[in-house]
This record gives sequence, C-alpha cells and structure tokens, in this order.
Amino acid sequence: MAASPPLVKRLDEGDVRSPGTDPHKSAWVAASAGTGKTKILTDRVLALLLSGVPLEKILCLTFTKAGATEMLDRVMTRLAHWAIMDNQALATELRPLGGATPLHMTRARTLFSELLDHPTGLTLQTLHSFCQSLLQRFPLEAGLSCAFSIADEGTALDLLTQAQEETLSTSCPEIHKALIRLATAFAQERFQELFESLFQSRQQEYMRLTDEPLKVLTHTFGVDPRRTSQDIFEESLSHARLQETLVPFLCFLETGGKEDQDRARLLATYLEKGAPQVSDFLDTTKAFLTQDGEVRARLLSKALATSRPECLEALERAAHDFKKTLEALHSLQVAQHSLSFFQIYQEVTQRYQALKADKNLLDYDDLIEKACLLLHDPAVCDWVRYKMDGGIDHILVDEAQDTNDRQWALISALSEEFFSGDSGKTRPSTLFAVGDVKQSIYRFQGAMPALFEEMRSHFTVRARRASHDWEDVSLNKSYRSSSAVLALVDHVIDQTRAFTGVRSLESRPLPHLCAKPIPGGQVCLWPLALRPDADDTHIPEKELAKEIAASVRHWLEDKRVLESTGAPLEPQDIMILIQRRHAFVGHLTRALRDEGIPVAGEDRLILETQLAVQDLMALGRFLLLPQDDWSLACCLKSPLGGLTDQDLETLCVGREGSLWQALCARMDEVPFQAPHTLLSDMLRKVDQISVFSLYSEILYARGYFKAFAARFGADVQELLYEFLMLAKQDGQKHGSCLESFLHRLSKTKNILKKDFANNTLNQVRILTVHGAKGLQAPLVILADTTKAPTLKESFMWHDGMCVWLPPREKEPPLMRELKKKPLAHLEEDANRLLYVALTRAQDEIHVWGWENSQGVKEKSWYRLVEESLMALGSPQEDGRLLLSHRLASVGALPAPLRTQNARDDLDQKETAPSWLFESLTRENDRLSSQTQAVTEPKEGKTHAPDSARLRGTVLHHLLEWLPRLAPDARTAALEEHLNTFEDALLSSAQKTQIRASIDALLTHPDLQRFFGADALQEVPLSGILDGTPITGRIDLLLQDRDDLLIVDFKSTPVPPASVPDAYALQLHLYQRLLQPLYPDHRITTWILWTSTGTLVQVHGPASQEVAA
Repeated sequence: MAASPPLVKRLDEGDVRSPGTDPHKSAWVAASAGTGKTKILTDRVLALLLSGVPLEKILCLTFTKAGATEMLDRVMTRLAHWAIMDNQALATELRPLGGATPLHMTRARTLFSELLDHPTGLTLQTLHSFCQSLLQRFPLEAGLSCAFSIADEGTALDLLTQAQEETLSTSCPEIHKALIRLATAFAQERFQELFESLFQSRQQEYMRLTDEPLKVLTHTFGVDPRRTSQDIFEESLSHARLQETLVPFLCFLETGGKEDQDRARLLATYLEKGAPQVSDFLDTTKAFLTQDGEVRARLLSKALATSRPECLEALERAAHDFKKTLEALHSLQVAQHSLSFFQIYQEVTQRYQALKADKNLLDYDDLIEKACLLLHDPAVCDWVRYKMDGGIDHILVDEAQDTNDRQWALISALSEEFFSGDSGKTRPSTLFAVGDVKQSIYRFQGAMPALFEEMRSHFTVRARRASHDWEDVSLNKSYRSSSAVLALVDHVIDQTRAFTGVRSLESRPLPHLCAKPIPGGQVCLWPLALRPDADDTHIPEKELAKEIAASVRHWLEDKRVLESTGAPLEPQDIMILIQRRHAFVGHLTRALRDEGIPVAGEDRLILETQLAVQDLMALGRFLLLPQDDWSLACCLKSPLGGLTDQDLETLCVGREGSLWQALCARMDEVPFQAPHTLLSDMLRKVDQISVFSLYSEILYARGYFKAFAARFGADVQELLYEFLMLAKQDGQKHGSCLESFLHRLSKTKNILKKDFANNTLNQVRILTVHGAKGLQAPLVILADTTKAPTLKESFMWHDGMCVWLPPREKEPPLMRELKKKPLAHLEEDANRLLYVALTRAQDEIHVWGWENSQGVKEKSWYRLVEESLMALGSPQEDGRLLLSHRLASVGALPAPLRTQNARDDLDQKETAPSWLFESLTRENDRLSSQTQAVTEPKEGKTHAPDSARLRGTVLHHLLEWLPRLAPDARTAALEEHLNTFEDALLSSAQKTQIRASIDALLTHPDLQRFFGADALQEVPLSGILDGTPITGRIDLLLQDRDDLLIVDFKSTPVPPASVPDAYALQLHLYQRLLQPLYPDHRITTWILWTSTGTLVQVHGPASQEVAA
C-alpha cells in the first residue's frame, strides 16, 4: 500500500496551500508525535474562518478540556496578531491558508473582533461538553427533565457506593444467594477489591450486557453454573471404577519407598470411603497432581515400575481422571463466581440508575448515550439538526485515535447529511480528523486503535460516493525530538516484538524525519539496579531512586547546555516518566529532595491517603470522640501536636484513664501546653462553627499551616487548600456536620490532579506516561522499565458477560485460551505507551530500571531499548549503552550547543573508551591524509569543508529512508527534507546536486536491487581484529543467495581514478569481521560513487573494476 506523502513543508511565496487546510475538502490526518498536530488543527479552523464560514457552523471536538483551552488560545492569539500585522507579514501568514488577496487580508483583520462580538463564539468543546449543551437545548426530545444536572465524578462515586450498600443489604433471594456464595469464598477485604475491579473492568469495555448469562457461561465453560460441585464430581469420577483400578495395587505400593508408601496411605483413606465428598477428592489430588494441577512427573518409583508396569499404567489412568475432574470443578467454580458477580453487578447498576433518576442526574457516560439516542431517533433527529443554528457544516475532531465507538457513533450522526449528496448546500460540508494510532493509549476508556483506521475507511467511502473531495495526510517530520531520539524510536518500531500495536494496521509507518538541521541528542541506557542476594537487605527500587537523584544533581551542577534551548539545564527541563503509580515514586521523590533538587511530586494524588490530610482527619475524629486514644495519638504526633516519640511515650506509659485525661493532667508542662490549648479550644467550638471554619481557623488563624509546610514541604499547600475546598463544598451541599464530612471523605476517592502543562515552577516533574500525553521536556527519564505486561485485573468481559479470573492454579484450560486476547491487547498497549514515552523527549532520553525477584522480562521496555541500541551500534562503557548524535558529521558544533566548560557533552575521558574516537585502525591513521585529500574539497573550491560533509551526510540519510516510500511520494518528501536546511548550511547548487544524484541512483536499472526491501542500510558493526577494537557502520548490506555484498557510499563530486587504499582497507576490515558470521557466503565489497552512479567492486587496496 502506497504511503501518503508528507504534509508540511516550509512555504515561500511560490508555494500553495498546505495540504489539510482546504475548507472545501474533508481530510484525515495521521500525525506522528511532535509533528505539529495542534498547529494543523488550528490552521484548519483559521482556513475555514478565512473562507467565510460562519462561526456557528464550525464544531471542533477535543479530547480534554485542556486541549480545548489550548486550541482556543492559539486561535485567538493568531487572530489578534493578524489584526495588527503589517501587510507583508500578514500575506506570508495567509498564503499557506488559502491566499493573500485583498479580500483575504481584509477578512483576516476583522476576524478577531468578530469572534469577540459573537454571542456564542467558536464552538470548541470536549465531546461531553457538547453533549451536555445539546441535551440542555433539547431535553424533551431526548426524554429528559428540563432541570437535569450533571453528576461529577465525586457525586457519581457517592451514588455508586450507595447502590452497593443497598445491594449488600437487599432481601432479594437470588442476590442474597449470590452474596452468600461469594462471602464464603472470599475474605471481606478481597471481596471489596474484586467488586471494585469488576466496575473498573466494565468501564473499559463499553459493551452491552448479555440478557442470557446462564447460556453464555454454559456455552463457554461447558458446565451449568446452577449445578453443584458434588454433582460434577460424581459425574466426572467413578468411585467404583477407581476402586477397581487402584485397590489391587495398594499393598504393592506399601513395599516401595517413602513416597510410594505415602501415596498408598492417601489412596487407601480415600478408596475406603463409600461415598466420598468433593473435600475428600481435593485432599487426595496431591497423590497425583502438582499444585498447578498437572500430573506429577513420577507416580511410581523406578524399582516398582520395573517390577510391575501395570501398576504404573493404573496410576497414570487414575491421575488423568483426577486431572479431568479437577478441571471440571475449576470450570464450575469460575462459572458460579462469574454468575454471582454478574447478578450483583446488574443489581448495583439498576439501583445506581434509579438513584440518578431520583435526583435527576446524568453521569458522563449518560451524556454520550443520550446524545447518540437523540441524534439517531428518526422522529426528532432531523428537527434537532435543523434547530442547531441551521446545522453544523464543518466538524473537526482532535485526538481521533482516543475516540471510542460511542463517540464515533455520535460524530457519525452529526455528520449524517454531510455526504448524502442531496443537501442542496452551495459549498460542501467537511469532516476533519487528526490523530495517531501509535499514540492510542486509552483502551481503559474504550478507545480501540482499530477504530482509527475503520472510521477513516468509513468516511472515505461515504465522501467518495457523494463525489466529495477527500484528502489523506501523513505528518512524519518531528519538530520536537532530536535525531538520536528519533533513531531509537524508529528502530523500536521496526522490531518484530514491538510491531503489533504500534505500526498502522495496514501499512508500515513512515520513518520519523528530524526537522532540526543539525544532528544531535543522545539516548543512554543505564545499568540495572540488581536484585539483592539472599543475605543482602538493600531494596533495588530505593537504590535506583538514589542513583537517579545523584545523576540529576550532577547534571544540574555541571550546568550542561541543552541543544533545544541553548540554556543550562534546569530542574523544570527534566521529566521522569513511570508506567504506573507505586511505591517507587515515593522513594524517588524523597531521594530527589535529599539531594536538594526541587520536585513537583506526583501528578495525581488521592487526597485522603496523604499524611497531612490523615492528620486533619485524626483531629476531626478526636473532636467527635475525645476518648479515641488512637486518633489523639496521631494528632499529637502530627504538626498539630508537634510531640516526639519520647514525648508521646512519656504521656502514655503509666497513665490512668484516657490519653486525653493524661494530656489534661500534664497541660502545664512545656511540650504538652500548646497541643492542649489548641485541642481544648477546638472542643469548645466544634459544635458552634462549620467544618470549613474549624479547619480554616486551625490552619490559618492559628498558623498551623506553617507547621505542615515545615514537615511536608511546600507541596502540602495544594493538599490543604483542596481539603478546605472539600469541606466548604460538603457544607454547602450536605450541611455542616463534621461526622458526615469525615465519613464521606473516607468513603470517596478524592483525586487531586496537577496540571503540569501550565506549570511555571522550576521543579522536576514525575508523571505517568498517560499523564505526560501532550507534554514534552528536553530531558526525559524512563524509570520503571523492567516489567512486562501482565493481566492484573480480576475480571474480563466475554460475550457481554463478566468472567472471574481465578488464581493460576485454579484456571481451567479454556481460561488460558480466553486470556490470550486481553494479554495481546496489554502488549499492544504497552508498545504504544513506550512510543508515547520516548517521543516526549526533545534532546535526551535516559533509561533506568531495577531487577526484581523474577528478573527482567524479555518484552519489557528495558529489553526493547537495549536491543535497539545494540543494533544501532551504541558503544558500551561502565555498563551503559550510549547513542549520541552530538559528535555530528557536519563538523564542529556551534558554540551554543557546547557545555559551559567548553567541552563536548560526550567527553572521551568520561563516557567512552579512547579507541572509539580513533580511526578505523591504527594503520588507517597513517592513510588519513590520503583519505582527506579525496573526501574534502581543495582550496579554492566554492564550498567549505563542513558544507561538503553535510552534503554527504544528507545524501547518506536520504538513501537510508527515501527508497522505502512509494515512487510518487519521494519527490515531495525529498523537497521537504531539503527545505529544512538554510542556504548557509546547504547551498542551492548542492541541493540540485543531491536531487540529481538521488534521481539517478533510485532510477538506475542496475542499482534497483540495492534499494529494494531486502537491502539493509546503516548496519552497525563492531569487533576485535588482531587485538584491536574495530567499530564502524556499513552503508548498505545485501544478501543475494550465497553472496553477501558490502556497499559503501562515497559522495566525492569527482570520483578518483583508483580507489584509495584507505577505502579499500576499510572495506577489507568489514569483510573480515563478517566472514565468521557468514562462513558459507562469498563476501564481496563495493563502493558506490553517488555523484556518478558508478558501482566499483573493491578487491584490495590497489585493484578495482567498474561494474555499472
């Protein structure tokens, strides 16, 4: 399938409209990370406005509120600039958007004021916001009350908790039976965990529940869940047949070793029972089966088996019957537990819906569902579309890869008449969507990556059937990341294991192009923090946290200069990414603070789990019940009391009565006076003032906020503010009652999310990869990279039915088959998450990890990056793999890219062995003068040596990726790449030479095989010959049956009459390094002179022949 041509190139006065911005064409944009997705979306909106489209005819749907805000800000900023720009600057801005005629320029200058004066403004909303406004305009048509309200996350969770509590106390016999079954199988804490997991897994699927759960379970597991385990046991295992098979051998088993005797006694106890129960069977399974339910490797000692082989055969038959019976019981247990949970889930859901209806509330899922039903209702949908300001003519969808099926159904309904062909409109309605399937990481919200391609095909077909113009656009030039980062990203994508879920469903993604004219950046893989030995007590996570913090401190003290900004590295330039929140984040935060590094902490906190909030809750519990010694002890140890462990011990030991009485008895002593005064005053006021006033007086009027900040750091301010706001909102909503406030606070997850997108504090940021979506940083650290995707959920959904996932030892065989699909999804999601993590970096990526008790999984991020760096020829020292493009082949780097100590960031003495920076061999050093004479222009030439090197580097780079594109896409991609180089770096004449060389090489009939799919470009090579380390890179390697061809590209403008010995020696060394790897192949070496398209075979330092 031919790849779509790249989209954006730098436009000058001779260029035309940028693809994707024509307001008369629908467009689908696949935009890789860092390629300007938000810019093209903004340009599309501006192009529509310039073409005269009214504001109310445009609907722009974004994934988040932050995205909508950013979009609106960009549009308003551009329009404000247009209003005051001079004519020449304005014409330059407008030309890519449709032209710079006087009419366009006049309209551009008035759009800002028009937008300000418009009663509704530009409709730039999230899907949920749009649905809310739609339903508020048409409540009767949607079957809703005119006074419905929106249940926020906290309110929805409160209602769900209430529905759960009502279900647990229900008298319904069926539900009661299901609860009893689960209560006998699980402890209370485990049951609550499973219940929460069930609702979380349901949110991921967005599927309709089955109306026939019994039928689904019976068909899936081959057993009716209404049957009893005793029925299944008796049906699966014939006791009489077992007695007939095994009883004759019991005495014989007694003559064997201890293992045989133990088995004999166990079987004798079981077989003498007239009617064994399931419990008897389970006690006996260890005679035949392992804990995992597999038949034991040895059922009989070797001596007995040799003496009576028929005994071994009898035991093997019995073991097979036991295994089959145990699997049947496991299938029944899974079916029964799944049915019980499903029944309870249905009951909770019904009660939850009833509670929302009673309070006239809609949650966020209801907004999408009700809007979809409204726009698909044939009785009212046409009327609704007509009344929406005469209809929406242009829909723009941001983050299309994260849009789920319900949301696409809504968009399809809104655009139903766009491609009908008989709308009667003077200009066509258009749909514009932008996204990247490689960045689809919200499966847990129902986003399916396959939908991106399915919906593109769907709308493409509809548009073409209606004879509407349609444009597919690909963006693959990164304006964010350095060439080293992009080299790693491309190689990770190309790996087989990372292929699934990252590449497009139909075609190989285009390689990322770096928009920065000078190569740069680096990627470093650091050694693992190893798991401790048996007698070692250190924790690898803590050790790794300390190592990362020490490295960050060293970087900051070294004042290394960033390539992307030209300024010294600051804490705010560092972003640390984790896959999921766990204890390591706490270790890392503490380690950074111990090194004196400002850190912003986590991006998402559960308020009631934070120590500062727990201290305030302990105070509240004491004020409600002064006899609560535990709460008082917590309060006294907190910043509110300020007591030490020794103070508290003095107060507690030997006391008579409660802890509060002991405090009152010693209130005149110095350490106890201040806390007693505070608590006494609050006990008098607790029934007289509101909860908000109570805590406000403590924190601010009495100055205890400073005490909290002194102990927990400045970040506690946000926590305390959020706590006070919750107290105020709770009082407004439920009335001021301290007891009810604390109860609701403990039962509800109050999540505090930090907005790092607008963070202006100079702090290191620690985020999950999901939280970092849309953000970037000059230096990115991937910290937890050693775990492979594992299915941790307790439920999966199958045919609209929840299926309980038992422990591995209780899995029926079919369960392992059912889990393959969700496991495959997890691996795909992890691959896409890695892509998002890597592409957050502008300059550098540093990858760390720790080894746990199970080692490092092969499908972990650490291994994927390690394999890529090794394949890219990254040198290793002190256990690190380093890929650096900072020592660029274009000559010395400009001064702003050097560190302040006037040395290269890749210092030979610190980061790499000395031989890495030597010529290919010592002998080659002697020939360097001859090589230089060939590769560099003579004095008097018009191009500087650096410029000539750059021309060769660009040509090599183009030959690496340009042949992968379809022939009709190469010209546009070539021009786009060449236009990134200013004339000062690459002259027009040199660009012309490059164009001619590329065209001659890629169209030469004798050279086609060298640029086909079987050829490998830029192959790294390293080894030791005669005791000397050798490192290099083969420009092109081609295997042709039993031949292996090594081809070196040389871009010398005028090829020499004979191949210099330095070149011949270089290829000879490559040949010697490869020969042991390909002992059965004939290896030949060649030079391709790119300026003339001449291919020369190199036999030795002094001979060659022309081949093409």
